[in-house]
Amino acid sequence: MADYSGVPIEHLGEVSSTNDVARERAASVPHGWAVRADVQTAGRGQRGHGWTSPAGGLYLSVVLKPGVPQHLMTGVPLVCGIGAARALEGLGITDVKIKWPNDLVAGAAKLGGMLTEAGWSPEGVYAVCGIGVNMTSPQVKDPSPRALPATGLETLLAGDAPARDLGVLADALRAGIAGTVEEWAADVKRAGTAATPLGRLGSELYDRMAFMGSYVGLIDRSGNAYAAGTLTGIDLWGRALVRLDDGTGEERAFDPAQVSIRPL
Repeated sequence: MADYSGVPIEHLGEVSSTNDVARERAASVPHGWAVRADVQTAGRGQRGHGWTSPAGGLYLSVVLKPGVPQHLMTGVPLVCGIGAARALEGLGITDVKIKWPNDLVAGAAKLGGMLTEAGWSPEGVYAVCGIGVNMTSPQVKDPSPRALPATGLETLLAGDAPARDLGVLADALRAGIAGTVEEWAADVKRAGTAATPLGRLGSELYDRMAFMGSYVGLIDRSGNAYAAGTLTGIDLWGRALVRLDDGTGEERAFDPAQVSIRPL
């Protein structure tokens, strides 16, 4: 794992959103700089959904400056998911998967979620990866019938595990995310004009995708069921490949900015 011990993680009490803080600081901080907060009052997830952020969870945002062409930055959110999964496995959590495009699951339960946002600084394009990880298994009021059950690190880790400390967990996740993005950036730079948004990490992403080969529903930006079919893979641009259950058997690619998947 990359060593970012010389790059600060700023610890704040209550903020609107750690992603907002990180975006404000992005122009003046190095790759891997991060901020965590005890509470977020306006946390957000994919497609503008609210993210409940009470005291006791980890709310962390990491500034990423991979220095790659803008058209390749579409791979960053999924690369961050790989980095987070690697870090969690390094802390002793087994079978961490990515529920495309932005959730982390352990077994069949949701452990955390991620939101990656792009911006510009004098150095060029950058990204901020925000991640929230449950320490306890949250009790969700009136959950969606399509929602996954939730889990937390206190359920998955032994009582004396160092990662039960939020500072230790933040250090590990920051290193995993920033280090994996750095690895990915070096790979796509070597590939030159032949580079694709996922690079060589596409095969690892395939192995880490939850519900591969399962029957899934596609949920649009408004939270409505859009289509259903079998999740068959992922393409070089990070789009989910689904064989539709519409009588045609057609396999279609779906953009992560437009839909998410839920097991059915």
